[in-house]
Amino acid sequence: MDVTFLVTADTHFGVGVSDQDPDSRRSVEDAQGIEKHQLDAIRAMNAIAEKPFPSYVGATVGRPLGVLVAGDLTDNGHPAEWRRFVQYFGRDGTDGLLRYPVFETWGNHDKNYGWYVRRQIEQRHGHIRYTLDWQDLHIVCLGEAPDDDDLAWLERDLRSVGTDLGIVLYMHYPLAGPFSDNNWFGNGTFRARLGDLLTPYRVLGVFHGHYHASARYRWRGMDVYNVGSPRHDYYSFGAVRVTDDRMVVGSWDYKHSRWEWVHAKGI
Repeated sequence: MDVTFLVTADTHFGVGVSDQDPDSRRSVEDAQGIEKHQLDAIRAMNAIAEKPFPSYVGATVGRPLGVLVAGDLTDNGHPAEWRRFVQYFGRDGTDGLLRYPVFETWGNHDKNYGWYVRRQIEQRHGHIRYTLDWQDLHIVCLGEAPDDDDLAWLERDLRSVGTDLGIVLYMHYPLAGPFSDNNWFGNGTFRARLGDLLTPYRVLGVFHGHYHASARYRWRGMDVYNVGSPRHDYYSFGAVRVTDDRMVVGSWDYKHSRWEWVHAKGI
């Protein structure tokens, strides 16, 4: 197995943008507000393949199979904001500025004015939760965060996968730390039940957004990675390479062209 993918979140299209006309003829190169940072991020993503991780890691970034986007694609869920997300990120690596397929889900901001963004995601992927299989790596998208229905679906999915394959999950809400408790997921029993459900399986990592910083922490014995957002001055995304016996996760700062941090572990 040799799988590389990228992870970003909280793109917040709409922040600092004066033109909210869904039929805008503005070019994608005519960026406003946060779009300027997303333009920089996408250019860095397109150029990340074969970039070496720090020398002590002894690895390079492979050719990404796709980009996972962990919610808050838009600032308020407006059709115009969604349109700009699609114009920049595209879907299959040929229809936007990004050169890789995109696998997004929604966050709390995407439903500020209804479920428009959710419906668009469902049209693109079948649901806001779904799975991908890249070689021997099972990727699980859990949406904003798992509720009762999602947990029942996840239990069935993981039972079918078994305990041998490596599993990566991504969702919008954090599992611990800042802003992890001020939402329906953190205040209920869902988080604890998720941890119980995952315990028997070979979870290599969980990725999330919502808190706009970039960091790694441990939760219930699992490595959890928070990817940054230019919404609050964290100009970074995650680059992940997984082989049969090793996983490397790096936070690439595209504003300063450097690694913020890198975590490498045997698996």
